[in-house]
Amino acid sequence: MSEPGASGSRRREPVWTIARVPLTGSAVVEWFTARGIDARGDLARSHAFIDEADVAEVSVRRIWHTPLSLTRPAANTMSTRDTLLVQVAGEARLSLGDDTEVTLGPNDVVFLPGGQAFSLVSDEPIARVEIDYRAHDRSPAWVHGNGELVSATMILSAVNALFHTPVSGGGGGGVISVATAVAASVEALIAAARAEAGALRASPRARSRETVDYADLYDRASVVIASGAMHVDLTVDRLAERLGATRRQLERAFAAHGRSPGQMLREERLRLARMLLAADPDFPLASVAKLAGFSSERALTHALAR
Repeated sequence: MSEPGASGSRRREPVWTIARVPLTGSAVVEWFTARGIDARGDLARSHAFIDEADVAEVSVRRIWHTPLSLTRPAANTMSTRDTLLVQVAGEARLSLGDDTEVTLGPNDVVFLPGGQAFSLVSDEPIARVEIDYRAHDRSPAWVHGNGELVSATMILSAVNALFHTPVSGGGGGGVISVATAVAASVEALIAAARAEAGALRASPRARSRETVDYADLYDRASVVIASGAMHVDLTVDRLAERLGATRRQLERAFAAHGRSPGQMLREERLRLARMLLAADPDFPLASVAKLAGFSSERALTHALAR
């Protein structure tokens, strides 16, 4: 699922490309083989539709295919990239190395370390999103989110925004900035999901409300806000629910830093709005408000004026 990314000491300019690939028959096998994956099934009737995008250090794929058995052996060396997999539709059986097989259903999230052997088997057509990224905090363990991580809907919204950003126009400068901003949003969502996955692995259930680590709660809330502010339905109450805390606990965690969760949420939405306006000053305010998580154009103009 992941391919080694180019490395170097100098930061490369963002490269944003999209390739849309419809495949049938042996071409399906060839596509997976080129990525070190063995594909088996009724190849004469196999079909796949694959969208691929590369921007900055993130590679994103939206994949739909008919029933297949996909297998990848462990790589000789660890890839420079890990993979975040989000199941979108249909069910599949996933085995990683010698671990027990798990069933993936819609909105399940999986972290797959680079070089990890796996098999993914589906008896029905399935759709998923795969995001390859450079892991700055590598962990050898894989995590099956089982619907308990950062909302898969948030991740998929950012991915779909990336694919629906115009490829060219207006000289290209603003377009690249917008695409890079969306990719940054995907990276932030990955960071948020990784943070929640770490907490989930350390303690399968939510922490006891009598022993709240407020510093940790603040850190996790900050990551989720940074990654999800563009979604208008992210409120303080929903943020607390997602983190397994009460609203009062969340407010106490932020009070230690001299602010409130609502204030941070507004500030992050303003930051996103300014980024979009800087990329294209002629971008309609109503569209900016929608992309930045404001409930309306009026709410955005009021926040900017304030």
